[in-house]
Amino acid sequence: MIQNWRRSTLVPSFLRPRGRHIYPPSFARPSNGRQTTLRNLLKVLYIVLSAAPFSHSLNRIRDVRTPICSPAPGMFGGRIEEIRGMTGILLPYMEARLLREDGSDADYDEVGELLLRAPTVALGYLNNEKATKETFVDGWLHTGDRFYVDKQERFFYVDRIKDILKVSGKQVSPTEIEDTILEHPSQLITDVAVAGIKGTRLPDELVPRAWVVLSTLGKQQGAEAVFAALEEWTRSRLSKHKWLRGGLQIVDEIPRSPIGKVLRRKLQDDYARREPEGVRAKAQTKL
Repeated sequence: MIQNWRRSTLVPSFLRPRGRHIYPPSFARPSNGRQTTLRNLLKVLYIVLSAAPFSHSLNRIRDVRTPICSPAPGMFGGRIEEIRGMTGILLPYMEARLLREDGSDADYDEVGELLLRAPTVALGYLNNEKATKETFVDGWLHTGDRFYVDKQERFFYVDRIKDILKVSGKQVSPTEIEDTILEHPSQLITDVAVAGIKGTRLPDELVPRAWVVLSTLGKQQGAEAVFAALEEWTRSRLSKHKWLRGGLQIVDEIPRSPIGKVLRRKLQDDYARREPEGVRAKAQTKL
């Protein structure tokens, strides 16, 4: 079991011929770095990724570099056809609902917040009445995760509600933007995080800004060339309200928790301390 993310220990561990249980963000970062090559992974028998969503960009990386199936073969005992990208199916005695923003039930293949109800679901938070009232409503656990379910009742994770931005009245997923940037064919960066910062049009509107870590090639080309390439790439693949209106910034590393989760709040707080209130975000460098 690999419990925290450190590239210097994660990649060499792949050289031993055994399986690995990894938190998905831990696998994502080395997969974009120079250390992770097909040669590094030849001795890997299997990799089990769990406890966090598996991004679309990693699905493509996986196809090329490792013989991994998702879900794990036989995971559902032949009860359902397994396809890549699915999170799973409901366990016995578990009920689920997907709610739209207006509180109505979502249809098949429509994204909504996942609510769960079962004898195994907790009754609330210990000594935290406020959080309990917000999360456990009328017997349903509001997970804060957005999912959709197909007609075969397979569930697919989309993103976290709290990470969603509202731009021009439309929802913007930072995860979708991150995946798009990581898919740039020139591999100009090794890591990226997207979070919302204050825009200039509406007082409460947050617009997407990207923090990136340059690859060796990216450093050779320079910040301006990288910014131009990534701006053109995202604009050609994303709707206008998902463009990086908050700009880009080069950092030495993306702040993460011990298990590899991006600390978006830290990026937002650091930016707010440096930038004057109401000033439009501009691309900055830290070389």
